[in-house]
Amino acid sequence: RNRKEVHLLGVDLPPKAISLSITHAIEQGGPTVLLEAWTNWRFSAVKDALATQLGRDDIRRRIRFVFCPFGHAAGGAWAAYKDDEQVGSRSQLHVLGIDTSDLNPIEKVVTKPQASQPPQESSMKVS
Repeated sequence: RNRKEVHLLGVDLPPKAISLSITHAIEQGGPTVLLEAWTNWRFSAVKDALATQLGRDDIRRRIRFVFCPFGHAAGGAWAAYKDDEQVGSRSQLHVLGIDTSDLNPIEKVVTKPQASQPPQESSMKVS
């Protein structure tokens, strides 16, 4: 039996807790930062959480979450996610705009999301 995935436009699915693995896009083999987040977080909220995790407020302005639109065989062409775009079910993120040494985490995990209520956009402070 062949199953197809159906996407419903305009329907918000309930947010789920996810674990993000954040690495530098170009400098492979560097540190990896693990971050607990929600599928309804926007990339701006992930920037805030990462800046808090690393204790580097300047990262909020400098960092860009990127992807290879044509795959890694495209010769290193990267495109950036928009800050207001939702993270969704992604589990791996690549960053540009900072050095690999800037990704040295203070701790492995920033916060554990509460199962009962995901954070709202306006109150995504990491504790």
